Amino acid sequence: MRSFHSKTIQQLESIFILFIVIQPVLDLFAFLNWPISELVRILAIALGVVYLSFHPNERIQSATIIYHIVLFIYIGCHFFVSYLFKQPVSLTIELTHIVKSIFFIELFMVYLSVIYSLSRQRNWQNLLLRNVTISMTIISLVMVLAELTNTGKRSYDMLAKAGHSGWFFSANELSAIMAIGFGLTLLYVFRQKNIQRKLLLGLLLAILTWAMMTIGTKVSFGAALIFLVVGLVSSFFQKQKVLSSSISGILLIACLIWLPFSPIGQNLHLTLGSSSSQSTEADNQVTEETEAGFNRVLSGRSEFLAETIEQYEDAPLAQKWLGMGYGGNYTAQPKLIEMDFIDWFFGFGIIGFLILHIPILYFVVKLITYVLQEKKRVLTIPVVMITVCIGIGFGAALVAGHVLSSPAVSIYLALAMGYLYTLSHPNINQRKVGDHEIYRRENVGH
Repeated sequence: MRSFHSKTIQQLESIFILFIVIQPVLDLFAFLNWPISELVRILAIALGVVYLSFHPNERIQSATIIYHIVLFIYIGCHFFVSYLFKQPVSLTIELTHIVKSIFFIELFMVYLSVIYSLSRQRNWQNLLLRNVTISMTIISLVMVLAELTNTGKRSYDMLAKAGHSGWFFSANELSAIMAIGFGLTLLYVFRQKNIQRKLLLGLLLAILTWAMMTIGTKVSFGAALIFLVVGLVSSFFQKQKVLSSSISGILLIACLIWLPFSPIGQNLHLTLGSSSSQSTEADNQVTEETEAGFNRVLSGRSEFLAETIEQYEDAPLAQKWLGMGYGGNYTAQPKLIEMDFIDWFFGFGIIGFLILHIPILYFVVKLITYVLQEKKRVLTIPVVMITVCIGIGFGAALVAGHVLSSPAVSIYLALAMGYLYTLSHPNINQRKVGDHEIYRRENVGH
């Protein structure tokens, strides 16, 4: 393993950084029902295993090899239990669900190390944020073209609901992608020192805001509002206070002015006027959904949750520990609750749930440790904004789903977590600007 050439490791790191840019292209392939995106993301998992298993840091290498062994043993047992106890069972669907969930965990571990390694470069943050911004630009242009040609896929099957997801397959997934990507793009705008470039990126941010409101989902709209407010407050701590605050403030005001005319305004019943029949139907629907507070939080998912809990109680002990698989012990069609953490628990069982959370718990513990060590140096504008990104990502995973088990979304969450880990690391904060050799000295462990 030690003979594995360091140049190959660096090439793999470059591939994972560039991998961010092609995400919207892969999602377009998925919309066209071409199997290219699945193959590329499976390849990314394989490359991630190779990268971590041959990592020059021996601690990372040993820990990830052990974790992968435990994970793959569990997957084998889980797959066997699903085959043994589930009737009916689709092994293809079960395997697909496993791969999609593993993708987040694998890419999360990869980006923890890749971004830390990238930080030896002087402009590493701009490089990372630029790639995310390119990705968001592609999504925005696709949304604009879909709007102009009236070819966008409807976000909802209900006629009373407005909005479209452009040429992307899932509105919920696209909403979560843009929710996380918006914060990273806004941070990239704030980091620009060139006024012309900052204004140009501000225009891109305006198009991105429009696209997030055009989808018609609460997650994307809520994220846009949160980040614009956070950006407005953060801008007063920047050198270019006037320009940064103007971009955030103008976009926030424009967002609120356009709200009554936008798809999300219609879906939230904040329009200035609508047809009486649709309005009455929508009002009745709102009344039913607000009868119980718990049901409102679940957005109608309480029925599936209750059914899944009943399935879990009736499931054999092996499934309680190793999971009931995709959609639980369904009788007709599998159906997720669409609350990712809860779906993970019932789908992968107690053991699987704990195994999947080991890297996340490691991240949380390390982050708390770093914050306690570097209180003043850690609490910066980028750290605050990336923390909000991660909070929105996990919040969407808990309430709306389609994050942790969706490779198209989870890669952005994994990226944000790796970014925050590196920003908070004591070694990064103690580096001298331009010291490109320190990574070699730190390779003993981080």
